[in-house]
Amino acid sequence: MKIIIEEVLSKIDILATSALALVTALAWNSAFQQYFNSKPSLKKYGLWIYAILITLISVGAMFLLTQIKKVKKEKINQNKINMVN
Repeated sequence: MKIIIEEVLSKIDILATSALALVTALAWNSAFQQYFNSKPSLKKYGLWIYAILITLISVGAMFLLTQIKKVKKEKINQNKINMVN
């Protein structure tokens, strides 16, 4: 029963964190849209530039997180092997 409660709390934590991240992202998105719409020089292509930059940053962050996760997993596996020997 304790394991189930821990799992549920873990999932609630993940969902709450994700919800807060989404609200934050939407707030920043609105702020950037307002900024780009207020500048005549950025009004035509500003949102496209913003979308491309955010996409590149997101892909870079996902790649970086994947690499960190891979390194951590390799270290954990290496530690398991060392503990067995």
